[in-house]
Amino acid sequence: YAHLLENCVRDDTRAEDAFNKAIQASGGKDARALASFALFRARTREDDLDDNRRLFQQAVDADPNNGPNLAAFAVYLNSVLAEPEEADALFSKAIQVAPNNGDIIGGYASFVAEVLHDNDSAEVYYKRAIEADPENAVNLGKFAYFLHAVRGDLHLADLHYQRAVQCGNNAEIL
Repeated sequence: YAHLLENCVRDDTRAEDAFNKAIQASGGKDARALASFALFRARTREDDLDDNRRLFQQAVDADPNNGPNLAAFAVYLNSVLAEPEEADALFSKAIQVAPNNGDIIGGYASFVAEVLHDNDSAEVYYKRAIEADPENAVNLGKFAYFLHAVRGDLHLADLHYQRAVQCGNNAEIL
């Protein structure tokens, strides 16, 4: 219900109330609700860094083997708190617990390329992400951009861009 209020009704006050009720009802143990609320709070209360971090940590503590939650926390640690070492460790754990999740692997590939500047490893992770989910238009598009911008391989980039467009229904890849 909180997602409906947030994304469709666009009522952040009621959405926050619904998130709080869901978390209370679970005794603060529902990893999915905690992670969703942490993402919501990161968007709506950007300046509340300590509380947002605490929510992400609670989500991970509630289910330490939830790859998407680990990856979401990693993104937050890197992009908001500028803690790339901690983000790297969480991404690694996320991939360990969800080794076939193309979204997680693709997110890590972007992190490795853009933050760690390890292009050889990034390429390996982009290929793994595409192998895990061959029709993931976002990963195909990001890998195509990497091939074009970093490797200078216009032919291979073009092939991946074309695949991304065929698979995608999302303008992010364009």
